[in-house]
Amino acid sequence: MDTLGRKLKGSSRSRKSTAQSGSRRGSGSSGPAERLALAEKVRCDDLIYVMLSDGRLVTYPLTERLRRATPEQRRNCHVEDRGTALRWPDVDEDLGLNTILGVSEEALLRLVYAG
Repeated sequence: MDTLGRKLKGSSRSRKSTAQSGSRRGSGSSGPAERLALAEKVRCDDLIYVMLSDGRLVTYPLTERLRRATPEQRRNCHVEDRGTALRWPDVDEDLGLNTILGVSEEALLRLVYAG
């Protein structure tokens, strides 16, 4: 299954937006090249929660389309394209993991095809 269950508990830091911490959205304290990972699961309610293949849980703010969606529509999300994309079919929304991580699409594709 490629969605995170409702029982997911993140630390209080995981709920804090990276934009509030002073970092660029989707970026972490380490350089992007050393922090690349693929999406394994996704959950969406008040934020987008993505579990990465290296065990990290990252959050991202809702897009405009997802803010307008119903909670049920936001919950219907899944990982696609070998862990490089997120999809909400009920609202026709797609979001690249590269956007969330703040890296180029090419960097993620190199990771996909290297493994």
